Amino acid sequence: IQGINSAQMAERLNCTRVAAARASDEVAGFDWAFIEKSRGNQKTLGFESDGRSLWQLVSEHMHNPVRKVRWVLDRHDDLPAVMAGESALAKYTLMSEPQYHVYAIAAIDWEGIRKTLQLKELTYPEPGCIALQTWRYDPDLFAEGHCVDRLSLFLSLRQESDPRIK
Repeated sequence: IQGINSAQMAERLNCTRVAAARASDEVAGFDWAFIEKSRGNQKTLGFESDGRSLWQLVSEHMHNPVRKVRWVLDRHDDLPAVMAGESALAKYTLMSEPQYHVYAIAAIDWEGIRKTLQLKELTYPEPGCIALQTWRYDPDLFAEGHCVDRLSLFLSLRQESDPRIK
């Protein structure tokens, strides 16, 4: 997001220019970020550091994207979801696939998808089901292939106690 204006950010994040500008202003409120003006009245977001030093500054402000995990029967090849959680980790690493596949969708899309595909939500996992994570944002925005991006995956697994994941 460094060096792009709010219009470009809005397009990339699939939100309004106003929302992108507000987000930039909020981030610029931290000591490690600033707003700089470029051509005309264009504002871009800049950072005081980069790489590992920037990560050390921002990591405490980054949140788990997962709002809720739902167990649903997997009877649909057309589920508009991306691979997430341990399933995505298995794709990126040599870790074996989890017992139940994990997928992610935007929380705002859950009701529409549930109704359209007539998904049955379960109280507990059972054979033939999947774990469907509902996220704070659309995981497909930054997806790599049909898999959540690595940063979002890290944030979603950061508090996991499973020693294979740590």
